Amino acid sequence: MAAETLQQWLDREFIPEPVNQDIAKRAAQVFVRQRMEGENDVGSLVVAILTEMQAFDFSKSFYSEFAIANAVSDLLLDSLGVDRCCGQ
Repeated sequence: MAAETLQQWLDREFIPEPVNQDIAKRAAQVFVRQRMEGENDVGSLVVAILTEMQAFDFSKSFYSEFAIANAVSDLLLDSLGVDRCCGQ
C-alpha cells in the first residue's frame, strides 16, 4: 500500500488537508514494516495499523485510527480484486 494512494483516498473522502500526508505516510510505514516482518493476513495488518495509529495526533483531522485502518483494508482488498460488498 502506497502512502500516495491512501492520501488520495483521504483527500477525496472529505477535504484535502495537509495532515492527510502525515497520516498516509505513517500508516504506510506501519504497513511496510509489518509486511517486511512477514505479515500477510489483511486482518492482522489492519489491526497493526489500528494499534499503531492510536499514538498519532488526529486533532487536526476529520479521521481517527479506525477510519485509517478501514481505509487501508478497503484499499488492500481493492488492489487484490476482492469484492468487499457484504452479503455477496
